[in-house]
Amino acid sequence: MVTLHDIMTVNVITVSPDASLREVAELLSSEHISGVPVVSGEDVVGVVSATDLMEFDAATEGGGPPMEPESQLEFDDQPGAELWEEGEEPPAAYFVRLWEEQDRLREESFGGDAGPGPGEGGGPLDRYTAADVMTRTLCAMSPDTPVRDAAEYMLKAGIHRLLVIDDDRLVGVATTTDLMKSVSQYGLAG
Repeated sequence: MVTLHDIMTVNVITVSPDASLREVAELLSSEHISGVPVVSGEDVVGVVSATDLMEFDAATEGGGPPMEPESQLEFDDQPGAELWEEGEEPPAAYFVRLWEEQDRLREESFGGDAGPGPGEGGGPLDRYTAADVMTRTLCAMSPDTPVRDAAEYMLKAGIHRLLVIDDDRLVGVATTTDLMKSVSQYGLAG
């Protein structure tokens, strides 16, 4: 039987609760991931996903308008851009556009100067932290959970990543991509 231990990503990229949203967005983009656990000490305290960043952007004044799935086509020629459909998390191109728009608005507000930097009242991506937008409800299972059970849970919960916790310690992350790879590698019976 194939378990989460067999398919999970073990080198988990994490952020601290005080990481700026710009740092989180840059990490998501540079690592080509759509979410990251938020860790304080050794405790997982939440998860920040690309969806959390989009919802934050839509709710803040001065942020760029949320990009609709069908409007992403203009970004198809950018490196790292990918198609995304309603209900999926956005590609890194969304955040590239968001940063450019935020910088443009700051320059307009400060007469050609980029304005305050991180921690100095800059744009929302600089003023807010992972703790401000993270999802605090953790969806986690143990490494010995069968992949089939994990897939059913993720489907019912409507999530794209599952934390793998062993003895109260984060040991991995299983994503929908990991599940798809396991079907390819181990077949549907795994």
